[in-house]
Amino acid sequence: MRESLQGYRRPVFLNTHPQTKRACSGEASGLRDRREVSCLNRKEGVIVTIVVLAAFTTGVFASTSASQVLNVFVTNFPKTHVGQDPASVVTLRCQGSPVIARQLFCTRSHSDGTLPENFTVPVGTVLVVTDVSWRIDRGREYAGNSTIFTLELRQQLSNHRSLVFISYQVADVDGVAFKDEHLTTGFVVSPGVTMEAPSDALAILYGYLVNTG
Repeated sequence: MRESLQGYRRPVFLNTHPQTKRACSGEASGLRDRREVSCLNRKEGVIVTIVVLAAFTTGVFASTSASQVLNVFVTNFPKTHVGQDPASVVTLRCQGSPVIARQLFCTRSHSDGTLPENFTVPVGTVLVVTDVSWRIDRGREYAGNSTIFTLELRQQLSNHRSLVFISYQVADVDGVAFKDEHLTTGFVVSPGVTMEAPSDALAILYGYLVNTG
């Protein structure tokens, strides 16, 4: 027995737990040969798995250009809290037109701080409004009075109006009524539609654009 084990070298173990060492070296029992075969098979399986995963990962990235990887990352980048791409989010500052009664004149604010531009809903899209902040100042003599703010959509050809938003607030001691409203489902504004509100109102509309094809 001494001669048959003379060239034997005890395996080197990555796991230093005492029970694992004894189990794989055969010190815990006399079944040394059987334990040796089991441990070798286990190590070979781990090595093969690592090699296969490395080959697969290397092949995937080798066959994919950097621009494609970046595109996948950007495409799957987290959306905003409303589930939309940041580029589609719209913030509008709207106030009454000095020329046409009740018609809202809106400008779009930009994320980089550039000058706001006149806004109309682009053809091929719709505007989904999710939040409305409004303010009406009618002077101290109006203090304590009820103030109603409405938004209507007017179709110019038929001159038909649709009420899409209404909000109520009591004016403060200065006669100013203001309110921030979050809409559960929001409302949709199509291209070519005019938004109307009280002429002395100032409103901030928040939403996003959706392509309609």
